[in-house]
Amino acid sequence: TGLDMPILTLANHEVTSFGAVGDEGARARDLDGTLVPQHSWSSTMTLQASRGGDAGIVLGAGGGAVSINHVGSRGTLEISRSGNPLPALILDSTPGKDTALVLNPSNMTGEQDTVLSVTAPMLGEAQVVLAAGSETFSLVHAGDQGTFNVMRGGIHSPIVSIAADISTQLDTMGNMENATLFERAMLPQRQWSASMSIAASEGSDAKIVLLEGRNGYAIEHRGQEGLLAVTRTGLDMPI
Repeated sequence: TGLDMPILTLANHEVTSFGAVGDEGARARDLDGTLVPQHSWSSTMTLQASRGGDAGIVLGAGGGAVSINHVGSRGTLEISRSGNPLPALILDSTPGKDTALVLNPSNMTGEQDTVLSVTAPMLGEAQVVLAAGSETFSLVHAGDQGTFNVMRGGIHSPIVSIAADISTQLDTMGNMENATLFERAMLPQRQWSASMSIAASEGSDAKIVLLEGRNGYAIEHRGQEGLLAVTRTGLDMPI
């Protein structure tokens, strides 16, 4: 009472559509499929707070709890753990401001790490897409190739690719300086090699720039000339 809107609303929408069903695993495109009504539904729960107030859900387990809150005073979505004044996750997408996703550590003094993990099935791709309007860059772990790639929208091959080939070899380890090879233990030792590729289209330049302030060197593959050049800022020709 005293409020002009509900504090909690439950809505349920039922949809009836016609789909094909057949015996012995028949699919929709099979001729022996039979059209029968298919029922589906969606449900929505809304928690309402006044302007500037907080709307939240608390999930408790024993003496601890995790809360999911829309903090009206800041216009953010926050996930917090009981006993910690610092939210574990903050999503800020208020109008007129930058969109930000912030992950905070469980405490500021411990040795724990803060990790954002994107996981894909084996041989799949795990990627993060960074879009500004219609322009996109992607960070891609290509599981089928074992490479880490930087992609740009509209270009179908990586512009930067990092590969690290790992192999396991048997090697000798021991503390006896005069011991023969057969007296030492043969243990597997992990070996690896790494490479980074910067790719440009045919006839264009691929470049690495090393800067100190405004001064720097550049290593360039000049596509039109077919040359490898080392240049320095302030000089008109390669050194």
